[in-house]
Amino acid sequence: MPHFFKVLKISLIIPAVILATASSLKAEGLMFSINGGISYNAGPGAYESYWRPIFSLGGGVGYQVASFIVPQVYVDYSLFSLDSGNYKNTLAICRYDNANCSVNGGNLSFTTVATTIKFFIPRGQTPFSPYARPGLGYSRGVKDKITAHYSGDITDNYPLLPVDDIWDRDTINAMFLTFGFGLDYYLAPKACLFIESEVTVGIYQMRGTGFIPIKLGMSFWI
Repeated sequence: MPHFFKVLKISLIIPAVILATASSLKAEGLMFSINGGISYNAGPGAYESYWRPIFSLGGGVGYQVASFIVPQVYVDYSLFSLDSGNYKNTLAICRYDNANCSVNGGNLSFTTVATTIKFFIPRGQTPFSPYARPGLGYSRGVKDKITAHYSGDITDNYPLLPVDDIWDRDTINAMFLTFGFGLDYYLAPKACLFIESEVTVGIYQMRGTGFIPIKLGMSFWI
């Protein structure tokens, strides 16, 4: 948890420093973004094999300090469900008698707070503007408790096989790097739709665990 507050402070301080110089850079104004989509696990190991994407949600606020730069603070939430079929294959009792084996729980979520900088090509006379968005942030992953239970009678012949397997609730906290590419489509001078994909990878504790969000959203300036 101390790491979370440390990174949160950095995430807020960096944009504040940039905002302090905005007047000399001909600042354009505050930009707000909201998005929804889906995130795909990028591994390694169990994270890639046993969890399936459900949805992702997010939003951010930034300040356009120049015609092609917007520093942002972004918060995203991604949810994954346990693939019980694949998970059963890891349990000895389920491999003997899969039909009488049940698995419950196991949702996996990631909440991220990041400082990013959006570099985009001014749209000129067209409604389209491609952009890149690198950043650094902090991720908190939560894996719910997983309970596997065997209700058959195979243990009469194999008494040493456990009828229950429990994987307790777990948390995963990590710094991460993110790099996204996207395309804005302007509906008005200060409102646009966007589509974006990014790679988010943990750089400690998560041992490279990452996910790839695919986002659809809207940005607007005030």
